[in-house]
Order: sequence, then structure tokens, then C-alpha cells
Amino acid sequence: MRKKLCYQASDETRNYAEDLKLELLKIQPEISNVLVPNCIYRCGCPEMKTCGHFNKWLNLNPKISSTNIQERYEAYNELFRSDNYD
Repeated sequence: MRKKLCYQASDETRNYAEDLKLELLKIQPEISNVLVPNCIYRCGCPEMKTCGHFNKWLNLNPKISSTNIQERYEAYNELFRSDNYD
């Protein structure tokens, strides 16, 4: 799912992954909350050409770059569920 939630994936693929994450949140939040894009998992974009979303999210919530993976995931999930996610 790290690659499917990435903004470098096709829109259709990413939208499907996001819908799955939202549906899982209703029944298995502990699983949904660990589904994150690769840049969140790795604390930075590992792609040769970045889409820029990691830096955008970092500006919205500095905890996105935390060395504590749980804080990073929580910061991402807050953004994912907010109106600022895009």
C-alpha cells in the first residue's frame, strides 16, 4: 500500500487505496492507521523525482518528519482525515 498511496501512482490506483484505507478505518482502525505512503514510511521521498507532497504535508504538520515512526504515522493520519489532504 505504500506505493499505492503514493502521489506518483495513477490517480485511479491512489483513489482506490485511499477508499480502502477509509473503509478499513471503520472496522479495523489499527490496520488502516499503518497504511501510509512510502514517503511517510521512509520519512522522505525515495523516488528520483518527487511529487512534492511530503514537503507540503511537512509544512502543515512538522511531526511528519519525526524520527518516531508512530508520531509520523499519527501526523499523516490526521492530515489524511482532514480537509488539507490532497
